[in-house]
Amino acid sequence: MTTETTNSGSGTDTVRAEWDLSRPRSPRDLGSRFEDVVSAETLGRDGVAVVLTLPGGDVVTGSFGLAIGDAGRDGTISTVKLATTQLHDGAWDERIDAFVARFGGDRQAISDYLASALPAMERGEVDPGRYFPGDPRPGYAPTLQLRPDEDGVVVNWQFTINAVPS
Repeated sequence: MTTETTNSGSGTDTVRAEWDLSRPRSPRDLGSRFEDVVSAETLGRDGVAVVLTLPGGDVVTGSFGLAIGDAGRDGTISTVKLATTQLHDGAWDERIDAFVARFGGDRQAISDYLASALPAMERGEVDPGRYFPGDPRPGYAPTLQLRPDEDGVVVNWQFTINAVPS
């Protein structure tokens, strides 16, 4: 298991976040210097190579701009967020479709939201984003978060650990 807490804003270096959460782990168990958070980030590009093992053995892989795991009250990771950088010109659809295919969710509700949020953003209106639940799994609940702004859409795959009884 290797984890780097790094800001790598230039170059083509890959930052790895290999986090096994098939059992409870603290941020320090995953290589963090901190007790409450573990993170890996590449500024301005999706350069964090993620291998995330969730409770029950589901494995998520991909490249993201930010991977962050927050500890809950018991000191173990309770929430993991895997966010893209701002995606442009519909590039967000591939990430949304991959989430829905893997974790479920209402694709039509997502499309309806974007159909109203994107033109509003172009008019200069502020949109705080929206969460779309996936299908709960034993040991975790997946959620898709979308954050549009005038520069694109950030797609965040979020996993709440131990949200569903095993």
